[in-house]
Amino acid sequence: MRWDSYLLVGSKSKAFFSLPAYHGSLAGISYHFTEKKKFDPYAGLQTGIIFAEAKPDIELAVVYPYPIDRRSIDPVVSLHVGFNYYATRYFHLFANLRYINGIRNAPDSFNDLNEIRFSFGLGFNLGVKKHKIDGNG
Repeated sequence: MRWDSYLLVGSKSKAFFSLPAYHGSLAGISYHFTEKKKFDPYAGLQTGIIFAEAKPDIELAVVYPYPIDRRSIDPVVSLHVGFNYYATRYFHLFANLRYINGIRNAPDSFNDLNEIRFSFGLGFNLGVKKHKIDGNG
């Protein structure tokens, strides 16, 4: 089981609509191709929701005479692949590539929610469950 949450902290988009609020949460499954190895590749599928708020560009809103449904809660589906590399028992390195597919529920919206995300970084292990890591990695 895997659960991810995202929070947009700012946007400088110059499109017809920008998304000043774009927050979401995804839950689903991941399949790990190896067990108890230092290198741990995985792939998975998640579903979730995204809260989005559209904001029209002030200059372009004059040519768009219809009311704009600004806020929506939208269903999305996501595929992801990645790996963990357990360097020590206290931390691991990770990289993840994710594709998210969704469309805003607002009937007058032009925003689709399709995107590709890449993340990498350092994860810290809490050590609440004891695992012996095989050094043959």
